[in-house]
Amino acid sequence: MLFFYGRYKQVKEGPCNIPKPGMLQFEAKQKWEAWKSLGKMNKEKAMLEYISEVDTLYPNWLDTIKEKGLTDVSSFSHIGGRTVSKMHAPEKDENTSWTIFDTCKEGRMKDLVQALENGTDVNVCDEEGMSLLHWACDRGHEDIVDILLSKNCDVNLRATDGQTPLHYAVSCEYMSIVQRLLEHHADPSIKCNEGETPADVTDNQAILQLLPSCKAS
Repeated sequence: MLFFYGRYKQVKEGPCNIPKPGMLQFEAKQKWEAWKSLGKMNKEKAMLEYISEVDTLYPNWLDTIKEKGLTDVSSFSHIGGRTVSKMHAPEKDENTSWTIFDTCKEGRMKDLVQALENGTDVNVCDEEGMSLLHWACDRGHEDIVDILLSKNCDVNLRATDGQTPLHYAVSCEYMSIVQRLLEHHADPSIKCNEGETPADVTDNQAILQLLPSCKAS
């Protein structure tokens, strides 16, 4: 659903230029990130990817809409002179379209490992200051978290908003990832720009028991 939401917003409003929601606005933050991650993608490409994904999930959607007479679908048959039904939308170029952050977000461990072996900095950050470990913790990819930790990534690296990977793992309630981070010396006393420690972003008692009593005063 986030895939569709981001591309819908890109088509309707263009690139995301609104402030990032606060840490505790979990749903709004996920939607913002889905939209923001598209960068300056043009509207046509966003529309093509949206329809291509619909084709993947429901190959006969266009025929069904026509049969039921739900709407005028003539504008969907061809976009920019290209057929987009029946999986004719262009697929993402594996060599140019996927960034190192995309591989991390989507859990593509093989591609991530290859990129790291080819010299990509394990602590590289995106435009929001989020590292690969931030994204792995945000998406709950335990195997990728393990790979990054084994590569001696900076477990306490702070994003632009001051959040560490531990903030993300805690707020998303990924207990096993929280444990892994703490075992690798994640600092639960670090406060984000809003003055909150990881313990301040959850009410999950099981996770709170893993963290020292270091709530912001």
